[in-house]
Amino acid sequence: MNDFLEVRDITKSYIGEAGSKLLVLDKVSFSTREEDYITSILAPASSGKTTLLKIISGLDYQHEGGILLKGNKVANKIPFIPERPSSFPWLDVEGNINLVFKMMEESGNVARYKMRELIDMTGLTGYENHFPSNKSQGFRFRISLARTIAVSSAIILLDDSFKAMDNETKDELFQLLKNISVERKIRFLIASSNIPDAFTVSDRIFLMRKNPVSIVSDINIDKNNKGPEQIKNQITAFIKEENIINMANFSI
Repeated sequence: MNDFLEVRDITKSYIGEAGSKLLVLDKVSFSTREEDYITSILAPASSGKTTLLKIISGLDYQHEGGILLKGNKVANKIPFIPERPSSFPWLDVEGNINLVFKMMEESGNVARYKMRELIDMTGLTGYENHFPSNKSQGFRFRISLARTIAVSSAIILLDDSFKAMDNETKDELFQLLKNISVERKIRFLIASSNIPDAFTVSDRIFLMRKNPVSIVSDINIDKNNKGPEQIKNQITAFIKEENIINMANFSI
């Protein structure tokens, strides 16, 4: 077995205003492999993807089930980039990234070297003294990505971070994630409701239904043996045939 991330029987429910129990996640289980550098969870909008990622990250601990990373319980929180990447508008690029080094109590030449490396890696060279307040979402995403890489986690979670971006920006960032995943051996788990995006960036896709969320299909993306349209058509056909969700909730 070469499981990298294991999600085991995650169940999450809320108590509604009328006191009734609302089941959101129902024994959600899946595992990624060492070779799955980029994995997408493809699910319709408002299906519980964010809740699932927060549970995996350790931000939400009120649930049933367990998370294993390389066979062990996760000791620290897994970095999580939300749908709208966060940054501090009163700090420039270096200031935003440097917050992580301050939290880890790193300083001096080592921190400066790591800062330079992260800025180069994420395509922020030349923007070190720029402020994110008047920049695009893609720019803020690069800052968030640099900060999460600084934590030195083996995996980073992305919550539909590309939804509001134009195609050119998405293509640039998809290639950036692919390069970083190979060069730094960092895995990415992405929640998305966009079929082409999931196909373009992923090595593997887990398709989920909603109400309550559960995994219904595991799709290995082998772009060498199947063309892009063939795989996208396969995913779309499966969704329609299974009648598991409303296609209007997906982006095609």
